Amino acid sequence: MKAIIHIGTEKTGTTTLQGFIKKNRNKLLESGYYIPLSIGDGNNRGLASCAMEESRLDDFYHAQGINTKVARAEHDKHLLADLKAEMVSLGKKYHTVIFTSEHFHSRCVSQDEVNNVKGILTPYFEEFEIIVYLRPQVDMAVSLYSTYLRSGSYSKFDDFLEKHCSSDNPYYDYGNLLKKWSRTFGEQNIRVRIFDRNSMINKDVVDDFFAAVGFENCLSNFERVKNLNESLTPFGQEVLRLCNFYNYSFLVDDISFKNKLSQLINKNFVGKGYSPSASLAKKIQGGFEALNSEVAKKWFNKEKLFDFDFEAYGEGRCLEEEYKEILEFLFSSYQVKS
Repeated sequence: MKAIIHIGTEKTGTTTLQGFIKKNRNKLLESGYYIPLSIGDGNNRGLASCAMEESRLDDFYHAQGINTKVARAEHDKHLLADLKAEMVSLGKKYHTVIFTSEHFHSRCVSQDEVNNVKGILTPYFEEFEIIVYLRPQVDMAVSLYSTYLRSGSYSKFDDFLEKHCSSDNPYYDYGNLLKKWSRTFGEQNIRVRIFDRNSMINKDVVDDFFAAVGFENCLSNFERVKNLNESLTPFGQEVLRLCNFYNYSFLVDDISFKNKLSQLINKNFVGKGYSPSASLAKKIQGGFEALNSEVAKKWFNKEKLFDFDFEAYGEGRCLEEEYKEILEFLFSSYQVKS
């Protein structure tokens, strides 16, 4: 049996792909592709989290009230037992199992953690295939900003881009990412794709992914999902940033005002968020030129990894200063930052 592991890097259609897989699970099963449930329905985050170094505790664990190494070990033991039971039950009915999670990128950051992914899965599979889509780092950072704010941070957008999106940050080093997974699974089993509508099959990440994994059936009778966008609008991002900065402690409907406001923002202000100006985008992306050139030569036998139209950014997308000032006034009127 073969395991396909999709490393969902930021802003490469991962949520849309996972939505498609989840919606069409039964049809994929009929075609011999099994979609696991024990480690997460749609997003197999449980597998990525179990592979993390044993002392690490992220929001996946905290959300379940797991705050100690001992509690995590107990949780992982049960989760991996459930995975084992699920895999053993498959028999010879399925030829391929698809695992997908953006957390294979964001959480499995060391060589040992990537090795752990393989160690967990090796008892059940004879073959492995790793698929990863790459996109210009500045695009990835733009998408990451909403996630960054949801985690409680409060840097302004331009500051976040310039400090966070740099060649010194391993998160954006595609060469290192590919080296780690190649060492563990073998270079011959790594499939690197460029997330570019013009180069993807039918200009669609779902069609491109299933072509890459060798899915021979036509997808025309599968249910499509709309492109899912989890980013916040500039207004939503600014409100959440200020909510994080001013640490309100009072309750609304028996939950903290901060959590209540976050819920409202995530529900009502989903859309395209802040984006940099063409000049800032060019400056930031230029810092990755050497790293990306190495990836282009090794994996694509060409000089440039991305064909990038910086002018498409124009003046960027932002919230007007007047609205920022109004929001700042409203938030600062109630509490000084603690």
